[in-house]
Parts: sequence; structure tokens; C-alpha cells
Amino acid sequence: MKILLVGSGAAGLQTFKQIRRRGHQLTAVLSTPAPYEFRGASLSGLAEKEGVPIWPGTLVTEPCFAAVVRAHQVDLLLNVNSLHRICPEVLVAPRIGAFNFHPSLLPDYAGLNAPSWAVFHGEKSHGATIHWVVPTIDAGSIAYQGKFPIEDQDTCATVSFNCVKLGLALIDKLLHAAESDASTIPRIAQDLTRRRYFRAGPPQRGCIRWATPAREIVNFLRACEYRPFPSPWGHPRIRLGGTQIHLVSARSTGQATDQLPGIIGQVSDAGAMVSCVDEWLLVSELLIGDSYQRAATLLRTGCRLEDISEAD
Repeated sequence: MKILLVGSGAAGLQTFKQIRRRGHQLTAVLSTPAPYEFRGASLSGLAEKEGVPIWPGTLVTEPCFAAVVRAHQVDLLLNVNSLHRICPEVLVAPRIGAFNFHPSLLPDYAGLNAPSWAVFHGEKSHGATIHWVVPTIDAGSIAYQGKFPIEDQDTCATVSFNCVKLGLALIDKLLHAAESDASTIPRIAQDLTRRRYFRAGPPQRGCIRWATPAREIVNFLRACEYRPFPSPWGHPRIRLGGTQIHLVSARSTGQATDQLPGIIGQVSDAGAMVSCVDEWLLVSELLIGDSYQRAATLLRTGCRLEDISEAD
């Protein structure tokens, strides 16, 4: 088969390798530079190394590109981790069709940064979807889908990794069906009454609200944790005195509190106890400027961590 890969990041890189392993022809890679490299590699770098043509990712937004797709007799267009909106003329140009990898169980968590939103909302399971691409974002019929559990210790990083791992298995199903009998590729219409669409940016404009349950704050932190890669949301913001800092790591203690939200209680080597609306939260790590620091070295009993206005 002749495949056009539109993508970036780790998922795009691994899809490239998967297509090559199955012996298909990559007509070209339409690559969008990622904010970081995956283990020192990039999709465009790998394509260049293996002699696969590299075209600008923006081409998929141009109706005239459909003629190029047809001229190259492309069978399959795969969109993996690319944010360019494919125009309708290009969508119908491949012989079999255009497909997108989305890191959620559509129709739930359509939009951007789905793993982060799922962790933020305390979901106990998540998944990945391969769907037919239509002009409306993440609304096309489902071809393949699967799910996995989210554990209490999971973060945005681990959930994203599991999405990619599952997504690659689903792409393999798609490639197998496409090369044997494309008519067997499922078209399961989404129930769009259940659709939830999420924007890219963090909830609460990235600000902690201490007058909320400790579990919700912990989920916010987990949803922002993407190390060793840059977090799409950064770390949640708080204020210590007149200085804006970022909260990085904390855990629930189960110990009830009647103190004012944000008040710092006992400080030990393990961290600093901070009062939430329902219990003490053990804060262990903060970010000040570009420096990650232990909470115990910075926070003092009786001081208060304050909310930052979402307008700031």
C-alpha cells in the first residue's frame, strides 16, 4: 500500500517504524516540528535518514493538495499527532480513506490534551481510537477502539504512553484490514449526543484553588506531570508571599483539617502539610523559576499559600 503519514512526536515516529516493518510504501511524511524530540529522534529526521520525502504539514489544509494525493495514488492517509485540520478535498483523495489516531475513547474527550483532562477528572479508565476523518474534529466514524485502566499513581505521562501503545496496536489492525480487504474496516457512527470536547489549555487557567477537596488538587498535579518531557499544561500556579510559584508534587493524607485553606501546617523532610477544604495535603515539590525544589526547604509553618486569580 501507498501511505501518506501526517504526524509528529513519539506517536508519529513509532507509526513510521510500524509502517516500514509491515513493508508498505511511505509516499511522504508531512511533518510538524514537535516541541521536543523522542529519545533524540524526530519523525522528519527518521524520514530523511530513510530517504522518505518530507513535505510541509500545512499542505493538508490546501484543497489543491488533493490532486497531488491522487497523482501519487495514495491508498491511506494516516494522521497521527498532527494539529493541522485536513480540508475536505484532501480527505476524499486517498483510495481507501483518511484516518486519525485520537488518545481517548471517542466520543468522550474529543479535542486536545485528552489524557490530561481524563486524569484531571479522576477517570478510572481511558483509551484510544482510530477513526475515519471528517471535516468536524474528532467526529468521524470509529474504525477501532480500545481502553485500559488508570491507576491512582498514573500521570499524564503514563496515560499518554499507554494511549500511544494501544494506538499502535489499533493502527496495526487498520493496516492489516486495509491490505487484505479494505471493505472490512469498521464504520461505527459516534453517538455525538455523548460528545465532550475539551480545549488545549489547562483548567482554571492553571491556578490552584485551595478551597477544593485535596483529591481534586492531586488529580490536577497528576494531569500536569509529564516529565521527562515538557508538560502541555505546565505546573499549577500558586502564590507564596508576593511570588508566583508552581506546585509540582503532593499527595492526600486523609487527615481532616479545620484550618483556613492554604495554611501551612507541620513541615518535615517529607514535605509541608497544607490545608485544603477537607483534609491536609502533603506538598513535597515546588517549581520556582526553572528550579525544582523540596517544599520543606521553602515553606514555613503558619504561612499561607494563596490562590492566584485566573485573571492574573
